[in-house]
Amino acid sequence: MDWDDVRYFLAVQRRGSLSEAGRRLRVDATTVGRRIAALEEALGARLFVRTSGGWRLSEAGQRVLPSAERLEAEVTALGRAARGAAAAVEGVVRLTTIETVATRFIAPALPALRTRHPGLDLELLCTMRTLDLARGEADVALRIARPKEEALVARKLTEIHFGAYASRGYLEARGLAPDTLRSLDGVDALDYAEALYPTAESAWLHEKSETPRVALRTTSVSTLLAATIAGLGVALLPVAVAEGEPALVRLPALGAPRPRPIWQVVHRDVAETARVRAVLDFLGELFARPGLRP
Repeated sequence: MDWDDVRYFLAVQRRGSLSEAGRRLRVDATTVGRRIAALEEALGARLFVRTSGGWRLSEAGQRVLPSAERLEAEVTALGRAARGAAAAVEGVVRLTTIETVATRFIAPALPALRTRHPGLDLELLCTMRTLDLARGEADVALRIARPKEEALVARKLTEIHFGAYASRGYLEARGLAPDTLRSLDGVDALDYAEALYPTAESAWLHEKSETPRVALRTTSVSTLLAATIAGLGVALLPVAVAEGEPALVRLPALGAPRPRPIWQVVHRDVAETARVRAVLDFLGELFARPGLRP
């Protein structure tokens, strides 16, 4: 039995289809189907039942699943142990974070990191999905929620402070005074989409209006910023992002939710790897700079 076939088995079980598993593994669906067939032949049992809702585990597949997951964990641990032994600051480090932190704070500082460690190959993954560090989907994560897994080491780096903003043109066209606007009743609001729910930011919006008039929902802070500058409405934005935009005016009377912490997260098995340590030190120095507050 080939370990790779077990990896394909787990991908189909988690994604529910050959095509989705193929996207995850970066192969075509035909290859996934062939590997599943090879595993079933090796084990002498059918592992999946194909239904209208996708591929579901058969009774045999359900019995196999715990062993497959243990095998995956052991193989992943083997890789982490090998990476942990590396002393040179070179090779790939996968850092995952939200788009705003990546584009506004990390990317501008990357030339200094490259100069310090030219052999370091950084992969910056901008996604709202929580990547699994235990499975090696990323090496380091910057998250807005503290993880609960015992194998993960978390450190609070900084906080994201928010404020309510609108463009000067939007306020002038509606005769609104930025210092006295205390409610979003009758005002066009821009909100964070369901992918970010439940969020303190969306709760704030509903506190300011019982029936908010939402003109846009998006998962992208950059999109929210651009729409606010264009005069679409009022949005809750990271202060460090919005304050650099001359077209925007802060609306202090609307208040803001509590700042969001940014947690640096790493699996303890790779935390002292030279290349991972270099990225952790870089992030610590970056967010410790005076005045750098997302």
